[in-house]
Amino acid sequence: MKFWEKVGDTKEVGDTKHILFKNTEDYGSKAGEEPIKISKKWYVWRINEKFVDVGKLEGENRKSYMGLVVNPLGIIELLKGNKYPINYPDYE
Repeated sequence: MKFWEKVGDTKEVGDTKHILFKNTEDYGSKAGEEPIKISKKWYVWRINEKFVDVGKLEGENRKSYMGLVVNPLGIIELLKGNKYPINYPDYE
């Protein structure tokens, strides 16, 4: 299956300082346990910067991007407005 087609390349990707990512220690679950639905253990970061533990996800941090590598079918689900991965916690 071919998902992507290369259409060019550039060394200049623009200003990345405004891009903010998030992740949580509550992502994933141990065998036999229910996934955590609401997390209060968030951390955020910007490209080439250190992770910052923020606990509860509030304010501007709520607009951050999920800091996971997502497979092509998962990207399609996100573009459709669906939750992906389905066991990724929410913040409220």
